[in-house]
Amino acid sequence: MYVSFNKSVYKLYEFNIRDNKVKTMLIKFFEFSKNAIRNFKNDERGVTAIEYAIIGVAISAIILLMFNGTLQQALIDAIGTISDNITSANDTGT
Repeated sequence: MYVSFNKSVYKLYEFNIRDNKVKTMLIKFFEFSKNAIRNFKNDERGVTAIEYAIIGVAISAIILLMFNGTLQQALIDAIGTISDNITSANDTGT
């Protein structure tokens, strides 16, 4: 096959898929790709750790929602009491 471009003639070689080397290479590439996708899909390493992390986050969120008002206020009151005791101890010198 010949193509004329800017008054020059270039010969284009047709790609022959029947060539055994090319065919073998394409088949090997296809098989490698298929196996890589299958292995990735079936790989379950790390799934348990991710499940535990999701469960931990869910439990933490539930605990924070349940104790948000009472626990938060109890901690604020405790820190306030400690701060007041430190201040009064510094004022009295004991």
